Amino acid sequence: MVTMQQDDNNLDWGQDICIISYTDFNFMPGVYALFNSAISNRFKGEFKILTNDEVVVKTTPKHPQLSVLQFDRFDGTYSSSIHRLNALPLLTDGNYLFLDADIVFERPCGHLFAPLKEGIIVSTEPEPKYDNYDVRVYNQCEQLGLSIDDLRPYDYINCGLLGFSLPRDREVVNRWTELSCTHLTGMLKTCCDPYAVFHFQQDILNIILREQGRKLYSIPSRVLDLANFSTIFFDRPFPYPRQGDLRPADQVKFIIHGASLRRPWLKPKILGSLKQKLVNALEPYGVGAWYRGATPYERAWAYYACSEDMPIPLSAWASQHGFTAHKNWLWRKAHGLA
Repeated sequence: MVTMQQDDNNLDWGQDICIISYTDFNFMPGVYALFNSAISNRFKGEFKILTNDEVVVKTTPKHPQLSVLQFDRFDGTYSSSIHRLNALPLLTDGNYLFLDADIVFERPCGHLFAPLKEGIIVSTEPEPKYDNYDVRVYNQCEQLGLSIDDLRPYDYINCGLLGFSLPRDREVVNRWTELSCTHLTGMLKTCCDPYAVFHFQQDILNIILREQGRKLYSIPSRVLDLANFSTIFFDRPFPYPRQGDLRPADQVKFIIHGASLRRPWLKPKILGSLKQKLVNALEPYGVGAWYRGATPYERAWAYYACSEDMPIPLSAWASQHGFTAHKNWLWRKAHGLA
């Protein structure tokens, strides 16, 4: 039997997959790191940026694996997380990974997406968001016109990673889009109303995917570092060949999702206590990251976004976004670049 470790050619992946990720201008550095991490970790498929921002269309660098799909916003008042769903009906038949802009591939991971030929791939939250049949789920089903009895038990799904195949899963994608538009109109921020039945489009996706008869395959938090819940291998360096022989091997991370974490390319708001205001003001100089300890997502982003030998080099975007933190030695040191 030939294993992945024995045959390096098996590390190439994604030849029949298209990665799609939404961004506006402010989050382009996140998508650049995602793209660079995919290509650097042997992804051979197409990468498509979804956007309704004309600036993104005009400023996206050229690369043979990279393209832009521009779409129109919905009529009505919605958050950007809802507007991006309007791009999904434009997709042609094929296999897709719908990823948030704050995801980074840490190492080649084609084996994680092999089940895509059989069903939908999701990532589950490391902490429980609900009981499988709690009162919130009941209220959500009632709002959607479904019966809670039709739902199977399943851990709460984070919609920042969703693998699907068209036309097989077209009905799921269309229902998610339509129901989100119907039930989340006027909601510009997530989790802002304690009486809201749905706090964001992720809640609706969870109900749809829990319906009986759907094949779901989850990528567990054991191998996907989500929102810094895991402290194992916290100080690991990037890229992965520098990490050596990590143990236990079944907890080695393949993907990092920086959900709700600091975005290193965005200037922090000067809020909080005097101490916190000072730390935030000094963030571009590396003081903040050095003081608190940069998370794996921050350090992985820094490696894949701020290296000149990447498919999209730092010089292609830094000046456009007013990003200068990489010029400071302490910032580079805190993010594992020095």
